[in-house]
Amino acid sequence: MKILFLLCFSLCLMAEDFVLSKQNNFPEFPINIPKPASQWPQSSSQRSFDVYGNYWTLIDGEVWLLKASSKQWQKLDNVPKGQWQHLINDETGKLVIADDTQIFRLNPSKVKQGWKDYSSLTQGAKITDLTIAPTGGMLIACDNNKIIELITLKKKDHITEYQTKFKVDKIFVDDLGSIWFRSGNDHYIKESSKDAWQRDWKLVARMPSGTHDLGGDVLQGKFYLEWALTGMYDFPNQGKCHEELLSFDGEKWKIEAHFGMARAYCGVSHLGNKIITAGGESRDAEGKKKYPPIAQSFDIESEKMSNLPDLPLALPSALSFNHQNRYYVMGYGLEKEEHNIHLFSIADGESQWQVENKGALGKGSSYGVKLEDKFYHIVDHKYLAILDLGTMSWTTIAVPNSPRSAAVAHYKGEIWIMSGRNKTSDRDVYIFSPGKNTFRKGPQLPHGIIWGTGFNLNKKLYITGGVDASTFTFNNATYQYRH
Repeated sequence: MKILFLLCFSLCLMAEDFVLSKQNNFPEFPINIPKPASQWPQSSSQRSFDVYGNYWTLIDGEVWLLKASSKQWQKLDNVPKGQWQHLINDETGKLVIADDTQIFRLNPSKVKQGWKDYSSLTQGAKITDLTIAPTGGMLIACDNNKIIELITLKKKDHITEYQTKFKVDKIFVDDLGSIWFRSGNDHYIKESSKDAWQRDWKLVARMPSGTHDLGGDVLQGKFYLEWALTGMYDFPNQGKCHEELLSFDGEKWKIEAHFGMARAYCGVSHLGNKIITAGGESRDAEGKKKYPPIAQSFDIESEKMSNLPDLPLALPSALSFNHQNRYYVMGYGLEKEEHNIHLFSIADGESQWQVENKGALGKGSSYGVKLEDKFYHIVDHKYLAILDLGTMSWTTIAVPNSPRSAAVAHYKGEIWIMSGRNKTSDRDVYIFSPGKNTFRKGPQLPHGIIWGTGFNLNKKLYITGGVDASTFTFNNATYQYRH
């Protein structure tokens, strides 16, 4: 199979970039992933979990798969001939396999295109190891003292070569993005640059699959959100609107409950010891969109799901918060033109929703966060709208990069507006200081996280989900801010 490199950057680094480490092994880098529905086969090796919710492994040199939608392991058909020894799923969603002399990659979103042969990258050298690169692509070790990095961004292949003085037996990338290799009993390291994203963000867990969502809320030490709409799920990839409520305890994700119907773009917050999900969209049996004005309540103690009174009108993209023991839900309606955002509230024991003052002019999706006595809402490509919960009045202020579908969270008394479609970069972060009424640039994200979810749990800042426009991958990585 012929390789076509649309864009290729080759950079040879001198051996001095790698220095001998005093450590006699690689540092540990644990990442919590969901448990598979069926146990890993005992004879399996090279176990991997992809961004689409699938589990992969090698058994006797053959590729095996546990689909996200299945409980049964199966051997993958139509795999190139080889005695496969290495297998990874990179951060761009690609499956990569290698033996001594061959390396192939498969895009689960485009299975019909088949496997792409990258064996010529090694220039005839023997492949000794394979892992995920600091960029999220693949990192290949060869016995000609070279380490090769490949990532495909916007359909273009970018290649970097690292030249060492020693035979590379094993390679490893730590949580700071530094590249390690072992040669015999010695370990060498090339430290990541000072501006590497890993120095600001740490990968701590993975969701059951990639998703794009609106947000959620914290209750009793857990962050809750609806699994929502997954653009790429299962194998081969397909879209899916989920019906599960997820939770994150700071270490791992868990499915807490089932709504009994597909739901996405809901407002999620709490009322007492109940998680309330209101508004959003659903799907019928044929996959057609519906916008039921429903609200459901999940009691975290009894683990029972029940219904609340219907909303006064449908909110296709809803956003929720709790204030003084009232549950609030806001969103733009089904109107095609711009209009003032709708706001409703309800408390325990009430039989109907209270209609609150309408808010900022706009349309589309809703992202925001409550901090103290104010709620901060991003209006698509317009401004940050601020609701004073004491006076129930609104003010607006322009955001420097005018984002749409940005993840919003509070951290150390400030509002973080992260990624989204904007005028600068989908990795950009802007931080709003309520006291000064000013913005400043924050640390860049690991990758684009459009439609992602930001949240503060136990005074730590996280971001998860969303889509990376450069690879069009719905990622399942959950990152924690380090500082």
